[in-house]
Amino acid sequence: MTDRCQNNRSVFVRETSQEQGSGPDPNVVAVILAAGRSLRMGPKNKLFEKLGAKSILHHVVAALQESQISSVIVVLGHESERVKNDLAREDVTYVMNLDYEQGIGTSISAGIRSVDKSAKGAVIMLGDMPLISAKTIDKLVHDFNRNPRAEIVVPTYEDQPGNPVLWSNRFFPQLSSLSGDRGGRLLIKENSDAVWFCPVESKSVHIDVDTSHDLERLRTTDGFRS
Repeated sequence: MTDRCQNNRSVFVRETSQEQGSGPDPNVVAVILAAGRSLRMGPKNKLFEKLGAKSILHHVVAALQESQISSVIVVLGHESERVKNDLAREDVTYVMNLDYEQGIGTSISAGIRSVDKSAKGAVIMLGDMPLISAKTIDKLVHDFNRNPRAEIVVPTYEDQPGNPVLWSNRFFPQLSSLSGDRGGRLLIKENSDAVWFCPVESKSVHIDVDTSHDLERLRTTDGFRS
């Protein structure tokens, strides 16, 4: 099934490899940002670099699908067809961001505007964080569901904030209005009363892959998800 709607040059393309089903927690979805060019990696697209048998992006999708997240949205841009080929067997939804070269804000906006109106929250996940585990995601969901004040759930490791961040639907309008290279950091700063810091046991919330050096360091790690 494919649904399309045009909105500020972001084309919503819904495609699933199988029938959509309700996940263990229908209140929370995930948006993976996978549209960028990964220029710091050089000519290679880091999302397709292998860690073990899977690509970096595939590790991210697998962790989310093993978690309590009900559905996964992947924001496309650069090499969109290659992303779809990499995830051909995965039950994910795609949204195309035609303005991905303008910055991460456009991808967040495109992803959030494709979230079902019934969702109470969304995890915004970087596509280059392959060590994030389902356990870490589930801790964010747990704190979000059990604490009414937890409207922006930020994971921390050794008291330092990281990613991904779980956002209440209260902030969907602001996230949908992001543009350029502006991410959610300023919104977090401006709404400190809504921030809930969620301590986790893994430093994976601080680890992404930006350079070839980052990638080689991860390839020497025992186990690709901590």
